[in-house]
Amino acid sequence: MSPIPPVNRQFLVSFILVLATLGSGASWLRAQDAPARPAATNALPAFSLKAVREGPEAFGPIQRAYVTLGTNRAAFLIPRGYEVHTDLQRWRVTFTAQEGRATVAVQFYSPPQTAQGQAASPATKRELKPESCLPIILQRHPNAKVTEQFTATASGVAGPGFDLNLPGVTGVGPRHRFVFLPALTGLVEFQASGDDASIEEARSALNSILLTFKVAENGKLDIAPISDKI
Repeated sequence: MSPIPPVNRQFLVSFILVLATLGSGASWLRAQDAPARPAATNALPAFSLKAVREGPEAFGPIQRAYVTLGTNRAAFLIPRGYEVHTDLQRWRVTFTAQEGRATVAVQFYSPPQTAQGQAASPATKRELKPESCLPIILQRHPNAKVTEQFTATASGVAGPGFDLNLPGVTGVGPRHRFVFLPALTGLVEFQASGDDASIEEARSALNSILLTFKVAENGKLDIAPISDKI
């Protein structure tokens, strides 16, 4: 066979490069057009919060927080005079007093997984024991001193609560109240924090959240409208 002339050899090399480029482009187009892969069975659900103003104007600004976690929903009134800070990655909502040092936080936890990678049975059917919740606190505050233990209720379920103090530079430091409830995807933690001057204000704000905390049942979130006769 006679050797390929220089011009034809150059043409052949260019043609091969064009085919390679088109092949890569076709593969890229196929990847773009392909349907998205279904999420893994143990993928974390999306978290969102929407604050909606409700109630008669005469009452001033009253806002209700609507939380969506996957297919689960909950709602509660936002304490008056508090600013809302949402951490979508951590599933955490923090309310800070516009005046003073009182803060309240609501933390949502994912459910435990079974050996097959599926979510365990609904948390609302499980009983929360104090000894299973206290380590969550002590992991963050190992030097905390529990001063009181009690039972709290919200949205028809009950869970353990704890009051505790943290050691400060000179005596008692920050004070906290924790409440744990079995709700939504697994566990909901409520926390009120403040110093000696603001802890009661924080606890009052936490109580207002617990009193108005509602979880959707059978996909329906039953919220009673705020009456104009209150």
